[in-house]
Amino acid sequence: MSISVPDTLTVNNSDKYILSIRLCLDGLSFVAYNPSESGSFFYREQLFERSTPFTDNFKNFFFENEFFGYPFKHTRIVCASSPYTLVPLQLFDPQEAGRYMRFNFSVPQPKCLSDRLEKAGIAVAFGVEEKLYEFCCRSFPAPHFMHAVSPLLSYWAKAGATSLGNRMYVNLHAKRLDIFCFRQGSLLFANTFGFEHIHDILYYILYIWKEQDLSQLTDRLFISGTPEMRMQLATVLRKYIRNVAPAEAPSEAYLLGSEAVYAPLDLLIVSSCEL
Repeated sequence: MSISVPDTLTVNNSDKYILSIRLCLDGLSFVAYNPSESGSFFYREQLFERSTPFTDNFKNFFFENEFFGYPFKHTRIVCASSPYTLVPLQLFDPQEAGRYMRFNFSVPQPKCLSDRLEKAGIAVAFGVEEKLYEFCCRSFPAPHFMHAVSPLLSYWAKAGATSLGNRMYVNLHAKRLDIFCFRQGSLLFANTFGFEHIHDILYYILYIWKEQDLSQLTDRLFISGTPEMRMQLATVLRKYIRNVAPAEAPSEAYLLGSEAVYAPLDLLIVSSCEL
């Protein structure tokens, strides 16, 4: 599972780079960049063998790629497939993250963490495999763990704070579908679903649109994902919803470098907005 990285990243200058690793069901992806060096941003991804436990795959990848052991300026671990639940900030106690998770999930979460999203007015409690968490804490200097929905919720809450009407955001990634609805930056609905076919995606979008009593004429739907999937969905959805558009990355993301177009939206947000 050895992977190549630019020659500009070396053990002598890695302390200037920020590393963000995104963990998903079938592998990982990561970005690294030097904030003071234009064009240093790069993106890589690696699929894992599903028959081997994820933590074992991650350890093998770490030891087979020397650069992962470099001393980075900052390391983020972005959990894209971990279960999560949302709690209003005024009710949230970080010491109770495990209790929130146990209330909503029947499967025990051995290590429960949380993100505070001040702009969205909520906290995200999420679970991480204990052995994976411990390995990351041993292997990276003070890694910051976050859930992949956290940057999306923060960014979209801020983006819609001054807009009129309601907004639905749909984020597609690896057979998973995040749907968030906002009214002038206030969260109305949030959930993540698995899907197999485009018909599943259409069903979830239109059902939730109806349940949230969104307007087909004045409210707006934004979709992130591959261009092909976005276009395919938009063609059908415009028969029912007037305002359908791509969910754009922050404008700052386009200054990171040419490889930014390949990175998942949550990684672009944390890299360009420094969330």
